[in-house]
Amino acid sequence: MRRSGYEDRPDYRITLQRCEDVMIARHGHTVLAVSPRAILLDEQDHARVVYFPAADLTEGALAPVAGHTSWCPFKGVASYRALAAAHAAPIAWCYEAPLPQMAAIAGYVAFDTLLVSVGPQGQLA
Repeated sequence: MRRSGYEDRPDYRITLQRCEDVMIARHGHTVLAVSPRAILLDEQDHARVVYFPAADLTEGALAPVAGHTSWCPFKGVASYRALAAAHAAPIAWCYEAPLPQMAAIAGYVAFDTLLVSVGPQGQLA
């Protein structure tokens, strides 16, 4: 069984805050998500990441990547998503059953910002 990183580092910092703007995620000209309910995850020693409620993803835009998971000792097991039309490399991830300290990100999806443009809707329209 994997250990929670909080056992060894109870001071590890991850903060969540609601994004003030309507956020959008695009891959080229394809809109993957638009949300007034996105949250910003700010994790110590990592870049900030915007998480979108799964309900605000464009229907059918993403597909699960079978067998592709990773472990974060502070968030839990991540599963991955790729563009449904391309069945290519993963471009997004989610924590379907995050560790209790990060329960608020259950049901949210984040995008790899090297592959997907993420920002306020007015700036990416």
